[in-house]
Amino acid sequence: MISNPERNEEKSSIKSFSEKKQEIVTEELWKSFIKHCIVVQRLHPRSTVPGRIKKLQYLERNGIDLINIDENEAHTFFYDKIQAGSANVGLNNYVKALNSWMKFREIEKKFDKFKEHTSPIKVPSIADIQAMLDIVKDRKPHARRDRMLIVFFCKTGLRCAELCNLRLDDIDWKNAEIMVKKGKGGKDRIVPVERKVLYGHNYPSLKNYIKMWRFPIGDTVFTTEKAPITPVYIRKRIKDVAKKAGVPWIHPHSFRHFYATNLLKSGARITIVQQLLGHAKLGSTERYLHTSEADLRETIHNMPIYDVIRCKKKYSKTKFRRLYAKSTGKF
Repeated sequence: MISNPERNEEKSSIKSFSEKKQEIVTEELWKSFIKHCIVVQRLHPRSTVPGRIKKLQYLERNGIDLINIDENEAHTFFYDKIQAGSANVGLNNYVKALNSWMKFREIEKKFDKFKEHTSPIKVPSIADIQAMLDIVKDRKPHARRDRMLIVFFCKTGLRCAELCNLRLDDIDWKNAEIMVKKGKGGKDRIVPVERKVLYGHNYPSLKNYIKMWRFPIGDTVFTTEKAPITPVYIRKRIKDVAKKAGVPWIHPHSFRHFYATNLLKSGARITIVQQLLGHAKLGSTERYLHTSEADLRETIHNMPIYDVIRCKKKYSKTKFRRLYAKSTGKF
């Protein structure tokens, strides 16, 4: 039997690839990477950096040698992900993680991001939020805290991590403001809050929550029985309440969409909304200049729209007989 030299060469290359020893990133190197991300790349230490590490460790477990990065290995990884149906948004999380790692390793090569197609923002309606509030109306600490979380999200537009980091000293009760420290990009900003939300009567106010229902753990505003609240915990609680309310698509960031959209619909200038949301670029705020699904339905179903088809006038049976008899001479 004559052997195929090309097939033999292919087998040998596969064998050499499988026998390639991958260098594992040491704990000390991970610590150095974390420092570089925070100090040099200026990434958020709690919300962004852990995500970068999680993606890189996944890449490492799936055969990517982070010490000696092979571009072809990375391309194979992305190809397999695309074939499996991964969205470009998810793929870009791995691209960002790889680019952060290569910047840390002083490698000039940079992977290009995949083109993302932004889908329309789905904004909760007032009825959706009221349905969620009805689920957490019990007079129990957990329910009262979750109720306050939903109200505070809707009335401030804070990101999940920003709300977790909010401390009791960050609330200016006199001027009805909160100081958001080290938001996205490490920036601080002041967000005015309606007075009834802070200390109103006959309203789920923050002052009443702190006085009556807050678990006295640490100095953060929102806590659990054992520790300050975390983004993971909040997402789980909001998703659980949303499912019970029949709106399972709602997540913590949905309330930020609600806050921004309602400000713009009420006539607030887009530059003010940009400042309240803490957006570095105006383009990030402009995505809220959209028409909601309810507005679309209202326009189509209730507005007097001119029709391209000229409808014939309807006649009663008696009038139709008379017209028929007059035109044909038959009675």
